[in-house]
Amino acid sequence: MTRSARLTRKVRQLILVAHGLSNTPEGTVPSLCQQVLAISEDSQDYLIGASCLNNDGVPLQLCLSSGSQKTTLRLIGDPGAHLVGIEARYRCAWDALRSCLVSRGAIALSELAKNTLDRLIPCTEEERSRYRHGFVWIAVSPDHAGLAFYVEAAPLGQVGGWAVADEWLNGILSSTRSADEVLAKLREHCVVASMGLEGSEPRNCRAKIYFRLARPMPLDRLCLDLLRSEEVRRFLHLAMGKFGVNLNGLVMSVGFSVETGELIDVKVDLCGHCLAYESSEWPTVVEHLVRQFGLASLPLSDVLTHRNCKIAFIGFGLDVARKPRLNVYLNAANPQDTPTRDEVADALEDGVRYLCALQQDDGRWSDYRLPVGVCDQWITAYVGLALAQYGQRVDCPSALAAAWQGAEWLCTARCYPAGWGYNSITGPDSDSTAMSLGLLRELGWPIQSEDQAFLRRQWRPEGGLATYGGPDAWGCAHWDVTPWGYLGLSTEDQHTLRDSFLHGLYANRMADGMWRAYWWRNPYYSTFLTLEVLDELGLPEPDLARTAPAGPLEVDNPFDLGCLIGVKCLRSAPPECLGPHLRALLAWQEADGRWPGHPNLRVTDPSCYTPWEKPVGDYYADEAATITTATVVRVLTRVLITGYNAARPGENSSTAATRR
Repeated sequence: MTRSARLTRKVRQLILVAHGLSNTPEGTVPSLCQQVLAISEDSQDYLIGASCLNNDGVPLQLCLSSGSQKTTLRLIGDPGAHLVGIEARYRCAWDALRSCLVSRGAIALSELAKNTLDRLIPCTEEERSRYRHGFVWIAVSPDHAGLAFYVEAAPLGQVGGWAVADEWLNGILSSTRSADEVLAKLREHCVVASMGLEGSEPRNCRAKIYFRLARPMPLDRLCLDLLRSEEVRRFLHLAMGKFGVNLNGLVMSVGFSVETGELIDVKVDLCGHCLAYESSEWPTVVEHLVRQFGLASLPLSDVLTHRNCKIAFIGFGLDVARKPRLNVYLNAANPQDTPTRDEVADALEDGVRYLCALQQDDGRWSDYRLPVGVCDQWITAYVGLALAQYGQRVDCPSALAAAWQGAEWLCTARCYPAGWGYNSITGPDSDSTAMSLGLLRELGWPIQSEDQAFLRRQWRPEGGLATYGGPDAWGCAHWDVTPWGYLGLSTEDQHTLRDSFLHGLYANRMADGMWRAYWWRNPYYSTFLTLEVLDELGLPEPDLARTAPAGPLEVDNPFDLGCLIGVKCLRSAPPECLGPHLRALLAWQEADGRWPGHPNLRVTDPSCYTPWEKPVGDYYADEAATITTATVVRVLTRVLITGYNAARPGENSSTAATRR
């Protein structure tokens, strides 16, 4: 599993929101959040995929609960989502629950809690290995004593879940008559999601079972009077509006008094993602609900509009006395305004972690599936260079170590006397060789004269490097290969070919200020490389008047957008110009840290000499997202080292510059 700085950022964001919603003394809410998450100040970032409390993996959730008199706040945590190893997570869940029982004045529930965990969690390590997303969610409130905890039941399956529920209720309820009747109606049609306890002592403790429908069906068929009550019908009508929910988006529960064994309440929760209201619409929906049922108002407008939260679930509870309550569950939303420097840094860190996790044991990376096979040499050089640049400039030992391993593989497993290629059967090419030499140079490794001589032989009189010796157009100069290839030449050859390089620089610039690309769908990559190398050489960009307008930008993938941001950054665009593009780029990043690949690489037909005018060839995507993610890593590394420090709304740039 890979760690995510973005998950940690979202948890911190939720803790700040919870602190603002609570009237408790300073430090109370952060301390409680640390308890339910089982973390300390120096805990590592959370693991991707370790928690299913929220659909984005964030292991913390806030619940605003509205009754007839007041609103209360609950903090729901998935303890140990930062820990590697299922058994470590299991022990952590026990420790966190014991800690919360003491701190929340619920020590009287200790025996019931132990009984519950013993019965609901398998007793062998082999059986517990199925609990890849954790064992227990813990909920506490800064406003009152007591707690709730819910044990994951999905690994048990439909039949196993109800069998365990029967055994558990038989062991903790004073009478199971009511529970037996209810469960008999549910087991055929529903799947247990979780089970647990709520309360502060045995006399007010409820045993809760959460479940989902196994297949679409009307709720009336469950034959539970409270679930088919008029109140529940009204809630569903008002909350769902024009939307529907899928099977996973509808969660129900039944609660039984531990003291009497009687059914005491039901609840229906609806997925906030399925109910696709805008953030601005949710407060109106919730206000209609609280008015309809005579409940206390919830402070949603500020939370959703100004504190970057979103509604994860909305729930309606009804007890046997027909007393309603409304629960709104909040998760951290992705911001929509200009990204801060810290936010960019976290996204960049997760991208680097993704690439490091993708590295093979021998040090190489591989991607693409072209007719000539999978690529490893060019990919390893390119990814290694991105990680080396990041590692050197941001001081990241793990990125440098990965780059070092990649360089070792390139040097020890090479299959050509000079240069590197797409793979072991294509022969060497200028692009793969240039990137390999770039990686070695970045790491301070020695450069072999044979490799530089290979590049020199590829230089063409028209001013640039040919990727291959042929056939046809493949043996002509290609500008998208030339800038880094020129950097890879010996100092003497750079001096000798300087005028030729500058001629190609001017000749390949297009009327809109971009540079031609032979191997790529669009010119953003070739332009980024060109400006990147000019910056390294200390050469100014040619001051050429544009003879044609740039026209509308057509960017439909993160590779092109990343390159465009790199171009703007190298042209000294201010943060307010970069901000909207950076926000869009960060929105494209996936949970595992990658920026998804796209069919941008063109295997241009050898008969095609001017693909920027009329392209001929097939397009291929980096299916493992190596080139796309590595390109974004290079770009964002440059964005950070050039001093990007965007101001938040209402803040000027000088204030932002002193924030850290």
